[in-house]
Amino acid sequence: MSPVPGGPAARGAAPAEGWWERWWFAVCAVALVVASDYDWRTRPPGEATSGSLDLAVLLEVAVYGAVGGYLVLARARPPRAVRLPLPVVLLLCYALLLVLSVTYTPYVVYAAVRAVQMLVLVGLALALVRGGTTAHAHRFAHAFVVLVALSIAYGVVVPSPAANRLQEGRFTWLAIHPTVSGVLTGLALVVAVTYLSGGRRPRGGPRWPTGVYVLLVLVAGGGLLATQTRGAVLAGVIGSVVVVVVLQSGRTLVDTVLAAAVVGTGAVVAGSAVAADYLARGEDPAQLATLNSRTMLWAVAFDAVRDQPLWGYGLTAARGIFYDETGLGGGHNAVVNVLVELGGVGLAVWVALVVVLVLRARALPRVPAAGLGVDRALVLGVVTFLMVDGVVYEGAGSVANVAVTWLVACVAWVGTAEREAAASAPPPARRPRVGAG
Repeated sequence: MSPVPGGPAARGAAPAEGWWERWWFAVCAVALVVASDYDWRTRPPGEATSGSLDLAVLLEVAVYGAVGGYLVLARARPPRAVRLPLPVVLLLCYALLLVLSVTYTPYVVYAAVRAVQMLVLVGLALALVRGGTTAHAHRFAHAFVVLVALSIAYGVVVPSPAANRLQEGRFTWLAIHPTVSGVLTGLALVVAVTYLSGGRRPRGGPRWPTGVYVLLVLVAGGGLLATQTRGAVLAGVIGSVVVVVVLQSGRTLVDTVLAAAVVGTGAVVAGSAVAADYLARGEDPAQLATLNSRTMLWAVAFDAVRDQPLWGYGLTAARGIFYDETGLGGGHNAVVNVLVELGGVGLAVWVALVVVLVLRARALPRVPAAGLGVDRALVLGVVTFLMVDGVVYEGAGSVANVAVTWLVACVAWVGTAEREAAASAPPPARRPRVGAG
């Protein structure tokens, strides 16, 4: 019996398919993550908004340029009328608002570069939706977890000196801020937990032994805890719980929730003092009460929004505005960052994008025959992580970082999964025509 078009067998790599055809999406997406977030030098936000260039900036732009060039030369298709999934349409609207905001932002050069980077990322998503498979997305997820695991190992072997007092005792690698390494390790944890919990469920992409996924969970989880990034730790736990709950059902779900409740309660009771010291990170109560000056920054943001409530101040404006007022660059909150830069219009599109993405992911077929149960859990777990972590980190509401890369990848993932589900669905039964006499 031949495999169903778009079904689990069809999503696996065909024997005649070359290595690059199987891994092009993973290589491009991981390259963008590395170019955006893997810093080997520190750079103040004020220097970034000035538009000054150095070798690291040039390399980042070169990587995005190489990916963009590949998409144009090898993946671009002649324009034609197609029906795109609603999350993809909302993503295009959001990207259009970002590009238009370059015309009124106070940092035109910096914003123009970021806008082009966002267009490259959106182009990569469109290439997956129009010509890729969910197996391509799974390969990206596997490559990302391996990248983070190797990075953690490098950080252990070659410790990174703290850039300032607030980073002392927090784990990272190269010159990446511990907040960003927390996001990287947290996302890797959610993805690794998905594949470990998914077991032998049908899906596309690589299938590694269970022991490998256990090791990846331990490495990512240990790295996440060592970063002492409180928002990412909380988001990683909640995102992992969402994955497990989505993958379970019936009696198994009840057992899982009860076991998690017992273990969690015991851990809190037994280690409350240790947990308190871990969360405090040696900071005084006044500093903790302001969430490391975030509440002050958000007050500045709401004052700024009152002056430009509809369209905001333009792409990258939040970094400059907050740095001038508080010494902190960026909104340190996804919603605040979008609201300051794109105003109420941009925030409405961004919220609609996230809500529709979650609803469409939840609506993916759960039946094993569709082979999308793991895809469904992974996307919901990742989006949960991004939204929880977005309370204290602007990543998903900004551009050119690992958080927004994963958000856009999830949009493409759901769009591709919907196409495969529609292709594998049996045709509707035709009613027999009743003769006229």
